[in-house]
Amino acid sequence: MPGKIGLLYKEMGGDVRVFGKPEKEHFLACLRTLGLPADRVCHVGDSLHHDILGANSASVANIFVTSGIHRNDLKTEFGVLPPKEDLDDLVEKEGIVPTHVVSAFRL
Repeated sequence: MPGKIGLLYKEMGGDVRVFGKPEKEHFLACLRTLGLPADRVCHVGDSLHHDILGANSASVANIFVTSGIHRNDLKTEFGVLPPKEDLDDLVEKEGIVPTHVVSAFRL
């Protein structure tokens, strides 16, 4: 999914090449750079559409952080896991299933 400038350029007939989340190749390039197989890596992110979808496409385990950009959709606050039914509803609506879920990371 290109950014706004990429979309405008594409609408003008330009050739746009996308490299980044959620593209599978982005995740595969990271694995190559790390020198690790997908089953030894876990991607952490707060976006179902960018982080979780991309990691799933490359068969990389993932951790969905619920207190990020989907916090309002999940009716939760930082550091508080949403009710399971709210999480299930969002996952069903978006059709993107994380492998793991946490509310937040803290130091």
